[in-house]
Amino acid sequence: MDKTPIICFLTDFGLKDGYVGAMKGVVLSIAPHARMIDISHEIDSFCIASGAYVLGSVVPYFPPGTIFVAVVDPGVGTERKGLIVKNPDKIFIGPDNGIFSWVIDVQSSKVFWIDPDGVSKPYIHSRVSSTFHGRDIFSPIAAHIANGVPVENLSIPAKESPVIGEWLHPQADKQVINGRVVHIDRFGNIVTNITKSFYLSWKDRYFPALLSAQSTVVEIGSSTMKIEETYASVPKGHLLALWGSNDHLEISVNQGHAAEKLSVGYLDEVRMFIK
Repeated sequence: MDKTPIICFLTDFGLKDGYVGAMKGVVLSIAPHARMIDISHEIDSFCIASGAYVLGSVVPYFPPGTIFVAVVDPGVGTERKGLIVKNPDKIFIGPDNGIFSWVIDVQSSKVFWIDPDGVSKPYIHSRVSSTFHGRDIFSPIAAHIANGVPVENLSIPAKESPVIGEWLHPQADKQVINGRVVHIDRFGNIVTNITKSFYLSWKDRYFPALLSAQSTVVEIGSSTMKIEETYASVPKGHLLALWGSNDHLEISVNQGHAAEKLSVGYLDEVRMFIK
């Protein structure tokens, strides 16, 4: 059985500069046997919700033991903590700013703080930049864990709950679900925080006799639409809503760019109601 450790990277760094290369170089200097995989480096700058969504969308498809380094960090160099989340079968490393909102299981996750001036010091760069913790703190920590150093040896148990994004869950009452835009993909599809399971639970609670989703209306800005099965359910250039591959409600344009068409941005409101 292959025991090669896997380290996955997700950032908003892009590929124009050498930031991603520096992080990988650090890992190879410490754990040359590690296998490194890029999830994405094209998360929109500073958009924690988008990074959190993309991370959560891929984690189930990686094998047990995978280490994830996620760095979307507008608060780098401030008092925000560095975090290690240890799930039963995977480990996550990055800033404590909500980036791990979709992967933290409050029942089974163990959460640790990175202590650069204490127990973590031997495992990070000797000179820590105030602007590049991905290179100087998070990547070396990941590499040492890949080398077999227990998380408990290079960090301290968190004394407070980690930051969870207020955009993680939609709000609902008997009339409406109020959701938020959490991601816009390269096709312009608008991904919301409304999951199919949340919608079905809401529908079954307040509208148990409703048999078809065709009575459900999705509203964003001044536009409304029904939930369809596929992009091709509507003519080219037309708006639609559908459940995406990760079972989140998405708003799309058949062969078009929904976010541009609707002038929608991150955390804008999306509503669902029965009509």
